[in-house]
Amino acid sequence: MVLGLKAITSKKKPLDTSHLQADLIAMNTRFITDIQRKMTKYPPQKPTTYKRTGDYGRGWAGPGAVKISAEEATLINHIRYGVYVGGPNPGPSAGQRQTQVMAEKGWISITDAVAEVKGDYPRLVARVIVGKS
Repeated sequence: MVLGLKAITSKKKPLDTSHLQADLIAMNTRFITDIQRKMTKYPPQKPTTYKRTGDYGRGWAGPGAVKISAEEATLINHIRYGVYVGGPNPGPSAGQRQTQVMAEKGWISITDAVAEVKGDYPRLVARVIVGKS
């Protein structure tokens, strides 16, 4: 009895992943930059004696604020009161979300910023993965 071996190969072109990591990092960088642009905008201030310091806006780009890889992108404002001004809305519990007062004053929450920016990103990421970027 003679046995023969024959390699079975796909007729489809294999997925080219050489571009994938760099393209996903670029996509995540663009996503974070778009969110930062929204989060650093201050709403109009009503007449008051309080003078804004700008710390909150700078906190979105300060040391450790951004971490980006092909798998994920993280944006953190390390200003101690940042979560009360632009934290998630709704958030897990008091102290972990945007306060109602800040929302009423016109400060955007990170939740709303992501929803506004997200748009076509899931579709664009899918296109990057299959090499049609």
